[in-house]
Amino acid sequence: MYSVKQTDKKTDRLYRMIAKRVTLKEVAQEAGVSMITASNIISGKRLDHASPATRHRVQEAARRLGYHPNLAARQLASRKNNVIGMLIDSESPIFYRDVLRELERLANAKGWRLQIGIVHNDLNSIRQYVNDFLGNQIGYVVCATHNYPDFGAEIPAMFEPFRNVVFLEEPLCPTRFPVVASDHNANYFHAAKGLIARGRKRIICCARTISYRDPSFFKAEKGFKAAYAGAGVPFEEGFWFVKPEPFDKHFAELLDLKPDALIVANEKMMFKALKQLKNAHLRVPHDIALFSAELSVFAELADPAFSGFSYNAEELAVQIMKHLPLSSDDLPDRSPVEYIRANLVWSESTESNRINHTERKKHAGKI
Repeated sequence: MYSVKQTDKKTDRLYRMIAKRVTLKEVAQEAGVSMITASNIISGKRLDHASPATRHRVQEAARRLGYHPNLAARQLASRKNNVIGMLIDSESPIFYRDVLRELERLANAKGWRLQIGIVHNDLNSIRQYVNDFLGNQIGYVVCATHNYPDFGAEIPAMFEPFRNVVFLEEPLCPTRFPVVASDHNANYFHAAKGLIARGRKRIICCARTISYRDPSFFKAEKGFKAAYAGAGVPFEEGFWFVKPEPFDKHFAELLDLKPDALIVANEKMMFKALKQLKNAHLRVPHDIALFSAELSVFAELADPAFSGFSYNAEELAVQIMKHLPLSSDDLPDRSPVEYIRANLVWSESTESNRINHTERKKHAGKI
C-alpha cells in the first residue's frame, strides 16, 4: 500500500476531524430511513419528497446523536485534484484488468490519472484506502470492491465524503451514487435460452452462497428461470445450484441431477469442471455443455474452446467516465444504474448435441 503524503497542516486537522464524527448512516438507522432520505433532509434538499413526520424524525435523530454535516470531509473531497481513485479486489473478474486499461486511457485523454488500490476481502484495507484518498484530496472514486457478504453493506456509507463515486456492479444497500452494472437478468436469460435452443434441457447454473445478498444474484436467477418458462421446458429447483465454495466438493451432488449443460462463474471453474467431468468419463460438449459467466482472451486456447459472456471493456469504461463528472449535489433521489449487456460467445464447449462434431464452428453475437 502506498504511503499518504499530508499536503499541509490544515489537511491533517480536517482529516482528524473526519475520523471522530457520527456518520450519516447512523443517523439514517436511528430514524429508520434510507441514507438518501437522511442526506436530503439534513442538507435541506428535496424536502417536498419527505413528509413532515419523516423530516422531524431525521432531524431529531441527528440532534440526539450529535450529528453535524461533515464539512471537513466535503472540503477535502471538493478540492480540485485531477486524480480518480480506483478500488479493485484481488479476486475481481479478469476482464476488470481491461476495464482499468481503458479507463486509464480515457482519463489521461481528459488530463486525469488513476490512483489504484488493490484490496483483499478486508474491510480495514478498504477503509485505509478511503482515508488515503481523502488525505490525497481525491474527490472522485470508482469502486469495484463492495459486495462482500459479511460487510458489503457498510461500504457505500464510507464514500459519503467524496464528491462522486461510481460503483461497478450494484452495492448490497442503496446508494445515492451512480452504478454501472452488468445486465445479469438479460445475460442469463439469453445464455439459458441459447443452450435450450442447442438441445440442452437440464441446464444447471452453479451459483455461490457468497452471492446470496448480491442484487446481481437475484437478477441472474430471475433471467435464468424466465428462459425455461419462455421455452416451455420444465424447471427443477436443483437447476439453480447454490453451494458454498470450493466448487469441487459438490460436483458429485451436481452430477446426480443428470445435467446436460453447466453454467459456471468463471474460467477457473470451467477448468475445474473439465477435470471433474473427465474423471467421471463425461465428454464436453458431447455429454455436457460448459458455459462461463466470464471469458478472457484465453478462452479460445482451451480445449474445447470456451463459450460464455464477453464484456466490452471500452464500453464499460466510457459509461464510468460519463457518470464521474457529476457533482454529488446534482445526484437524483435514486442512484442511476447503467446496465451493460454482455456479448454472448458460442464456441466449442456448448456445441449442440445434435450436430456433427467434426464441423466445429464458433458463433458470437450481441444479445
